[in-house]
Order: sequence, then C-alpha cells, then structure tokens
Amino acid sequence: VDASAQEVAPPEFPGFSSLERLQERWKAADAHPSVTLFEYGATKDGVPLHALKIASDDDSELPAVLIVGSLDPDDLLGAELVTRVVERWVTAFGDSEQRPAWNAVFERAQFYVIPCPAPTAYA
Repeated sequence: VDASAQEVAPPEFPGFSSLERLQERWKAADAHPSVTLFEYGATKDGVPLHALKIASDDDSELPAVLIVGSLDPDDLLGAELVTRVVERWVTAFGDSEQRPAWNAVFERAQFYVIPCPAPTAYA
C-alpha cells in the first residue's frame, strides 16, 4: 500500500487546543461583559478571522493595544498562550481580590487580541 495515498490524521499535541476548541474558548470569554468576540475579515477561502476586544465600558478615547498569537502557521503556542491570557483576564474580573489591579489596567487601555490570524494553516 502506498503510504502517500493514505489519509494521515494531524498529530495530537497534549496541552494545545484544536482550532475548534480555541473557538469554543473564545465564545466562552465573549460571555463576559468586558469581552467582545468579532469577525474582522476572512481568509481567501472564506474562513472567518476572529478577534476579541477587552475593554471597560467607556473606552472610545483610550489607546489600543494589539496582541497577536501564532504569527507562524506552525506556531501552536501563540494561539494557546493569548487564549489563556484572555481567560486569565476574565477570571481576574470575577475575583474581588484581583479586580482592582486589572480594572486599573483596563481604565488605561483597550486590548484587541487576535489569537489565530491564519486559521486555515492552524487547523
């Protein structure tokens, strides 16, 4: 049997999420009132490009900070790392001891997070 003709499943990497799982995690973060998940475009194949905005209620005049993960399509760590950062922020918002410090951060800037700018390569 010709091995090149067989369909090969992508490798499993323990501790790293699939693209589908990352998207589920972004949607879960979007449930927080300070987080907005949105599409900012699509790949040439029509796959949606997602970003998250994390900001206080009145953020229109605040400077913006852009955080991008997985710039290299082979980079699994970048998308996982920035997704975990977003989850950490959401958790901190709910923790009365951590909230004051994080509120101070979000009173000074709004954050745009693009965890996976090349989703077709990541999948």
